[in-house]
Amino acid sequence: MNNSTDKSNQFTMSDIKDSNISGVAGGDFSGNVTQTITQLKESTQPEDAKMGDLLEKLQTVIEDNDSGLSERDKTKALKHLNAIAKLAKDRNNSNLKDLAENALDALPTILKRGTGLLKLIESQLGQNLDQIMGTIQEMLAQD
Repeated sequence: MNNSTDKSNQFTMSDIKDSNISGVAGGDFSGNVTQTITQLKESTQPEDAKMGDLLEKLQTVIEDNDSGLSERDKTKALKHLNAIAKLAKDRNNSNLKDLAENALDALPTILKRGTGLLKLIESQLGQNLDQIMGTIQEMLAQD
């Protein structure tokens, strides 16, 4: 019997510190989104800070109790918002481009499920959902 220990499959918590672990069945994703958006807002690039502000406002509306979204839809929407924020931070990452493109397609559909969300968006952000999504797409297209 060989007593040598193969450590290739072992890991420590420090190995996964930057991983997006959200716990059982999705867990609370809000903290991850907040962290990504905060990093964007702290950028020295003015467009990144503007994008961070816009995404933060959208996050607040999504999480609002009056949004009419189910918890499942809130989690989905936040995951899509996070993908968009990550691309805004790292616009040359082709993997993030694919994720964000899917997020930009899926997010409006999810948000339209919220019974009071569209009115909440207009009152809180001063634009309708289509205008906001267009602004996000324009900002992501800039380099």
